[in-house]
Amino acid sequence: MNENEVTGTNALPEERKVKITMSALELLHSDIPKPEWLVEGLVPKSNITFIAGAPGSTKSFLALLTSLCIASGTNLFGEITCKQGIVLYVDEENGKEEIKRRLELLKNAYGFSDQALENIHFMFYQGFRVDKRWTKHIIEAIPEKTPDLIVIDSLVRVLEGDENSAEDARKLFNSFRPLMRDHGTTILVLAHCRKTNRNTSLDLNSIRGSSDFVACASSVLLLDPQGKNTFCLTQVKNRSKAEEASDLVIKIVDKESDEGIKGVFFEVKQGTAGKRLPAAELAAEDIIKWLDETKKQEFKTKEVLEKLADKHKDNAVYSALRILNKRGELKHKSHGTWSVV
Repeated sequence: MNENEVTGTNALPEERKVKITMSALELLHSDIPKPEWLVEGLVPKSNITFIAGAPGSTKSFLALLTSLCIASGTNLFGEITCKQGIVLYVDEENGKEEIKRRLELLKNAYGFSDQALENIHFMFYQGFRVDKRWTKHIIEAIPEKTPDLIVIDSLVRVLEGDENSAEDARKLFNSFRPLMRDHGTTILVLAHCRKTNRNTSLDLNSIRGSSDFVACASSVLLLDPQGKNTFCLTQVKNRSKAEEASDLVIKIVDKESDEGIKGVFFEVKQGTAGKRLPAAELAAEDIIKWLDETKKQEFKTKEVLEKLADKHKDNAVYSALRILNKRGELKHKSHGTWSVV
């Protein structure tokens, strides 16, 4: 039977026969559209994307900026194309006051229009759970149009079940499927990472919970601290492309206009995938650069802490001094005093 229909003793009635297979030849000659992107190279349309990182790694801030860029159809970081659409931000993590504060900072910095802000809708602390009623809740949330992007902040707050359970992970993503399949909705999920050594870079195994969560995602992005207010955005999974996107080093910069209006910018430069340095290594590089510039042969720990305070956390500087001492580039003379070897 060449139509590969369901037949036999348990066959469906004639009017309900469906084709459940296709040949390799049919697949090769089928008209399957190329993957579309809501955020070029990072967030594939009608799929699931994860952004994961430790608490305080700007996941929510980055998700909010991404939402604003999609709502306005402007480029993320001024470079990465975003497709314009309606956004629903499900916030179970930060609350109205904090989201309002961040919105004001980003609007002041980037000048997002009122029309763009109208395209983002929020649900705050609704005790929202992703379950069988998920699609109904979402359609009711914005009755005039199903969202193009739904941001879940965060995974553990909306999960019905145990984050370490593979079965509960599959149930969660099965709840997402109708919106992705029938409405073309994209899901952006914010997740937490396990505690790791300060100088260890994150990877897929760093994400808390069952590995089935990342298995179901088409794109996985990690935010890894690289110094004070600096983070590395790394794509560790991209099902829609042969290669992951290059690392992006993001620095959060506070700026104030002449009128005293405060804003926050995301300064971004492209890194080299797979060659990120831990925070301590970055601090060590800056210590050597400082010593070269000042021609110092001896200095106090307090001096270097003050010099690098705007760029590196104190713990990274302490670790950097130990690294340079171990390499034989610095010598620890006495408590708080170092000399150049």
